[in-house]
Amino acid sequence: MKVLAWIFHLFFALLALYTIAFDLAYGVDNVVNYFSLFTILSVGLASLAFLYLSLMRNQGKNTAIDSIRGAVTAYLLVSSAVYFLLLKDLPNSTLPWINTVFHQIMPTVFIADWLILPPKKHLKLKESFKWLVFPVVYLGYILVRGRIVNWYPYPFLNPGTSGYTSVFGYSAVMAIGGLLLSSVLIVAGNKLRDYSKSGD
Repeated sequence: MKVLAWIFHLFFALLALYTIAFDLAYGVDNVVNYFSLFTILSVGLASLAFLYLSLMRNQGKNTAIDSIRGAVTAYLLVSSAVYFLLLKDLPNSTLPWINTVFHQIMPTVFIADWLILPPKKHLKLKESFKWLVFPVVYLGYILVRGRIVNWYPYPFLNPGTSGYTSVFGYSAVMAIGGLLLSSVLIVAGNKLRDYSKSGD
């Protein structure tokens, strides 16, 4: 089981890194803008989390990685949902297979990882509020940088076209959705953890 988990984590970590590198090499004009996309940051965090799990020894003693896995899973799922609901039909230069990796494969892989290898420690529901810190900081960064360089990664985060009321409205909906999703992940992870322990 450990060998299979090692192969699983390493393969998808390398797939995510390769996809980002390929996208950078062949389809990106502005690197800073590229890494200002929430999807790219989420997939980057996902690759780092899986690299840690595959390369670090004694990772079982570091239960903090469980919280990071849960947070990254939530970020990937929210990013995927936003893509399919709001962005899929907008013109973009990203190759179809890259969108597939970012918005379908990686979210699916992280859900499977969370369900097959549930957290080693019991996670409290308040953990979901900690997971929200990164998206809130990201929103602040986008709004501040956007005013400086007049560029926003997503139409719904552009106050110049939709106004700040709309921006914060969309953000609030996504935050609430993210909190609900995070809570579901935590409850499911805890139940699967307890079930696996009862079967030992």
